[in-house]
Amino acid sequence: QSPSPPFTIKEDGSVDFHNLKKIISVKKDDLIVTVTPATPGLPGFTVTGQSLPGIQGKKTGIVAGEHIDKQAKQHDWLAAVDGYLFFIDQVVSVHSILTIAGDVDFSTGNIDFLGDVYIVGNVLDEFTVKASGSIFIGGSVEAAQLEACQTICVQQGVFGKEKGRVHAQQDIIATFYQNARVEAGRDVIAGNQILNSRIKARRHIIAKTGQGRIIGGELLAGHTLTAKQIGSDLGTRTTIETGLDYHILDQMTRLGKKRDTLTRQAAQLADWIKKNKGLPTEPINPNFLLAQRKQVEIQLILDQIQSEYQELSQSLYPPTEAQITALGILMPDVYIKIRDARTKVISPHTHCTVKYNPESERIELRKFKIG
Repeated sequence: QSPSPPFTIKEDGSVDFHNLKKIISVKKDDLIVTVTPATPGLPGFTVTGQSLPGIQGKKTGIVAGEHIDKQAKQHDWLAAVDGYLFFIDQVVSVHSILTIAGDVDFSTGNIDFLGDVYIVGNVLDEFTVKASGSIFIGGSVEAAQLEACQTICVQQGVFGKEKGRVHAQQDIIATFYQNARVEAGRDVIAGNQILNSRIKARRHIIAKTGQGRIIGGELLAGHTLTAKQIGSDLGTRTTIETGLDYHILDQMTRLGKKRDTLTRQAAQLADWIKKNKGLPTEPINPNFLLAQRKQVEIQLILDQIQSEYQELSQSLYPPTEAQITALGILMPDVYIKIRDARTKVISPHTHCTVKYNPESERIELRKFKIG
């Protein structure tokens, strides 16, 4: 049997060199290999009838390496941790950290790993890296897709080119973000600047080291946004929103769309039932009964959606005070929304915070002293 090609042919006939499937991910307690002990061979006879003794079987040369758990009298070898299967020089092991010595490109293909991923080089355009742990990148990220269940750390920067997406359930840290789409379950931290990017963080967006600039784009922080400079003197539109949990907002939006679809279906059913009710003396149409049952089912789902929607709305605004802090300068043409209040910055302000006043239901700007 010929070996499988190192690429995938799509249904349209094109060749996908991104999904090479070179890395075999395994989960803890997955069966890696079953080692059959050597046994003596059965005696036999030559063609002349002379007796031949059985030959003792040879032991396998395979050796259990790192993170291999031997079970059932050492016959079954299981993975002791989540990771990837590594087999070299007759040693089988499971590594919990995947290291890519260079770039993520056509030589590696896409990465989907159960554990932490460390990439020495860059992640190139249109490649995907997924990890159940964290992702550490020594170089930069181009228009790629990154997804981690923990933290993503990029030593250099993220060049999103308005196509790439970086998503982490915890924090995202990079030197800079440019034309990037970034979503973090906790904080987004920039070592230098954020330029023309769409940033979402459920807690904080921070750019207060290096140049500490945030210029252009749309930024949404659940709690606070802090930077040295916000906006630019070139009139670049920068939109900032705080005091709102975007994750809960997304859930509410999805529920709202589902509610609207079901409401339209309920209205269509009600109209059909009204037109096909018939006279009391006429036999009942089976489709009429089905429509009535469907109508009841839809109403039950709508009631459940409404309950979930109201429950989510209670957590839409985080309990902590939302604010925007310009450690250096807040420039004109910065559009700010905190909760339901909006404002546009008309003139530059130095060393200031922007907060929401619940009593006046308006946004207020206050200056502070340095040192």
